[in-house]
Amino acid sequence: MSGRILVVDSVAANRIVMKARLNAAFHEVETARSAADLARALAVSVPDLVILDAALPGDDPAALCRTLRADPATAEMPILVLCPAGDRDTRIDALCAGADDVLERPFGEIALFARIRALLREQAVRRDLCSRQVDTGGIPDPASWVPEPGGRIGLIAAQPSMALRWQAELAARGARQAQVLDPATVLGRSGGAAAHELYVIDGMLGRGSDGLQLLTELRARSQGRDAAVLMLLPDGDEMRAAAAFDLGAAGVLHGRVTPAELAARTDTLLRRKRRVDRLRAALNAGLELAVTDGLTGLRNRRYAMARLPRMMAADGPGRLAVMMLDLDHFKEINDRHGHGAGDRVLAAVARRLADQLRADALVARIGGEEFLVAVPVPDAAAARLAAERLRASVSAHPIALGGGSGSVLPVTVSIGAVLHDGTDPDAEALIARADAALYRSKRLGRNRVTFTDPAITAVAR
Repeated sequence: MSGRILVVDSVAANRIVMKARLNAAFHEVETARSAADLARALAVSVPDLVILDAALPGDDPAALCRTLRADPATAEMPILVLCPAGDRDTRIDALCAGADDVLERPFGEIALFARIRALLREQAVRRDLCSRQVDTGGIPDPASWVPEPGGRIGLIAAQPSMALRWQAELAARGARQAQVLDPATVLGRSGGAAAHELYVIDGMLGRGSDGLQLLTELRARSQGRDAAVLMLLPDGDEMRAAAAFDLGAAGVLHGRVTPAELAARTDTLLRRKRRVDRLRAALNAGLELAVTDGLTGLRNRRYAMARLPRMMAADGPGRLAVMMLDLDHFKEINDRHGHGAGDRVLAAVARRLADQLRADALVARIGGEEFLVAVPVPDAAAARLAAERLRASVSAHPIALGGGSGSVLPVTVSIGAVLHDGTDPDAEALIARADAALYRSKRLGRNRVTFTDPAITAVAR
């Protein structure tokens, strides 16, 4: 995966070498030699990734990371910080300030490119989720995506005593819900509430490759598909690190694990995961709103016209009853009692219809006072029974008009129905037949069910 990368380093030789390396990997590269150069470059355009040298003269890398995270234009921009070897404090400070990853000098191309690929992949996911947002009031504020204290963390080590030590160290540095896990337990879990947001995995499980195998299995299962994974590996193990990133790990920690760095790394990965989680939740909420009627909470016409053809294909001729429902004299309700009362009537009728139907049925508001119902049935008699049950559920009890008046209003509904027989070329034609039956119900006196097939209308009379 290629991207636009901005390299910030005060040493010209470092910039030249880094640019050559990245260009050879088909990345588009710009360079800057100071924080001021970085600010000028970002004012023109925001790259896909910034690689920031921690040794910029006169500039604190942690302060630069905080500045970039505070600016909405760069809050989501991935930041990879390059630190001197053994400078653990700088690594931890950069991670705590918002860096996405930290890499020690000297490093090989394998280690560098593996981290770049992982960060660019994650950035591509965030951008894709942003581009697909339905307009529901805007994308969540990135500043709100910093995780609250804690997080559901699963710890998996070759030796249980090592995982217990990590658990104690994390607990001592914050309210994290860290749990020691056995690999077999992880792979056997069915998911749901017990799933963890982050897994810390000892890469040297068993014969040395079992950590990567566990990561592969975890990614293939529902409880681990979207979880972040931090892989712990020995110093210099670049090949396994690259493999871990390419298999879906979000981070790799080399060498001896210290409490401060373990806490910083887990917090960083939780923060990155929750950025994506918030975007995904916002997208799902927007999609839900796009197919939901705001007044009644039922599905809307857009959803109904997408789902009905699938139901026609799945249930087949003679197995799907489609009904058009229209509230009787609804205009009079609005004229006499006001549109607020009319809205309350619509919402009450929607609840009554939904309460009468199984989960596999479709009920949608497709117009002002018009509803569409599609329900799988075993035969014509069941179709007639279902339609009559819906009609009766509306007329059985008056509906309270609200507003503190204590007034109630009897409401009825007319229904036109059709049993899908395979002759309709599409859903619109099937609905048109049900609509024609609805108008016959209106002409015959309302508060009744009429099927297109008179034989079905006569069933159970």
